[in-house]
Amino acid sequence: FPFQAQCTECNHKHLAVVNLAELEIKPSKDPMKRVWDTTLPASKKTVRWHVMTGKEEEALSRVSASSKNDQLSLGIAARLDMLGEQPSNLEAVKALGLGDRNFLRECFDEVEGGVETEVELACPNCGEEFKQDLDVSQSGFFFPSRIQKTSKRNTSSF
Repeated sequence: FPFQAQCTECNHKHLAVVNLAELEIKPSKDPMKRVWDTTLPASKKTVRWHVMTGKEEEALSRVSASSKNDQLSLGIAARLDMLGEQPSNLEAVKALGLGDRNFLRECFDEVEGGVETEVELACPNCGEEFKQDLDVSQSGFFFPSRIQKTSKRNTSSF
């Protein structure tokens, strides 16, 4: 998976490549439990949310690609079934405070399985070792053949 990396020491941008098969898998906290109830710390609202399915994740990645500004909100809204006493929607999610939104993302992270996307890199310019999260919203993360075609055409842009 080729991606653009930027050194935290010298800010040099370069093309990095990681073998997706070597990324660490984070197991689900309780694979049999799909629905969770949580009370938000700031608003004190009760939310009911579910662990996303692969089909939901794929649909979200297609929608997120066209809605870069709403990506985090869409990720929360896709999981929420109820917010307070009402069915959840994108506008209700956007109305939540930052503390509640961050708390929800932490809950999702704690419960859902997935792939550890933080990778260790070394800068080819200054030699500094640093860590960077992979941008999993790129279509190439889940469909590597797409990015391989694109990166062959666009390697000069890195």
